[in-house]
Amino acid sequence: MATEGARALMDKAILVEEGLDEQQELVSNKSVLFKDYITGDLVQNSTIMLGRGAFEISMTITPTKAQYGMLASNDRSHDPAVGTRLEIYKSMRIGMATAGTNTQPGRNDGDGNGYRPDLCTPPIRLNVPATIRVVRHRNGKSQMFLNGDKVSEVDEGLGSHDLNNTNRAFRIGSRYPPEGSGVHDAFQGTITDAKVIYMRDIVHI
Repeated sequence: MATEGARALMDKAILVEEGLDEQQELVSNKSVLFKDYITGDLVQNSTIMLGRGAFEISMTITPTKAQYGMLASNDRSHDPAVGTRLEIYKSMRIGMATAGTNTQPGRNDGDGNGYRPDLCTPPIRLNVPATIRVVRHRNGKSQMFLNGDKVSEVDEGLGSHDLNNTNRAFRIGSRYPPEGSGVHDAFQGTITDAKVIYMRDIVHI
């Protein structure tokens, strides 16, 4: 898990990326914490709407099996509507598949159909905790951090996409099945300290 010092450096990095100086800060309008997840649990929150604003998704995961699964999602399997999926692949890489992260086919380290986004971590290890942090900025740039280090960044230059799915709850550890509301593509392992933070305003400090 990132130390307080490392977290402070990451927060300072966000200020730089947003074009702010050290006398300004991003203000969290809303922070949503989730209960801990164990393989197969249904953990969700129906109030989260990612929209077009800046946000952060963070969690600590411990995978127990190298298998495709969801870490966080508002997606339904086989639904053509664009969803948001923070997912882990059999290759043990973690990707944020959504509008604006350049998800492409033909990648053998991605999902079962060969899709993987550019916003992706290197492989992590089984049975070893890893802290994941995804930040989307208001200008549409997305960044991914692994154990406090920035490992990936994507900026398509198209601005911020609307990531709302108003008819679905935001889940930790699974996504919706093709039909119904059960657990689908469950993450094999545990997820702790899962949190979504909205960051929409700037104030001078």
